[in-house]
Amino acid sequence: MASLLEEIKNKKINFLKTLFACLIFFSEGFIESMYGATLLDLKGLLGASVYVMSNFLSLRAIGFIIGCIVCGFVPKDSNKEVQLLIAILAQATFLSVIPYIRNFWIFYMTAAFVGFILGFVETCVNIYIASLWSDATKMFLQLGATFYGLGLGSAPIIAEPFLSEEID
Repeated sequence: MASLLEEIKNKKINFLKTLFACLIFFSEGFIESMYGATLLDLKGLLGASVYVMSNFLSLRAIGFIIGCIVCGFVPKDSNKEVQLLIAILAQATFLSVIPYIRNFWIFYMTAAFVGFILGFVETCVNIYIASLWSDATKMFLQLGATFYGLGLGSAPIIAEPFLSEEID
C-alpha cells in the first residue's frame, strides 16, 4: 500500500488522468444501464414492438464487440486522449438523437454505432490506464471497474422520475 501511495505522489498528473478515465467508465456504465431502465418508454416513444427493441439491444452488443476489436488494432503509440475525446463526443451526439429517431433502420444503425463506440471507448480506457501506471495498473483498472459499477447502479435511480406512469 505504501508503494501505491508513493507512486500516486510521484505521478500526480497520471492520477488525475486516471480519475478522468474512471469518470469515463462511470458514464459507460450509466449508458449501459440506462437502456434497461428506459427501454419500455423508448419502445412506446418509437411505437416499436418487443422484437424491434430486442434487435436494438442485439445490434448494440454486436457493435460493442466490433468496437473492442477495432480498438485492439489501433497503434500503441497513437494519442489515446484524442481518440477518447472524439469517441465520447460522437457517443454523446448519437445518444442525444436516439429519442427523436422514427425510422427503424436509422434506429438500428445508431444502436450499432453507439455499441461500437462503447466497445471502443471501454477498451481504449483500459489501455490508457495501463499505459499510465507501471506497478499499480491492476489497482487502477479495478478502480475503473468500480466506477463502471457505480454508473450501472445510478442510471435507474436517476431515470426513475422521468419514466412514464403507464406503458401500453
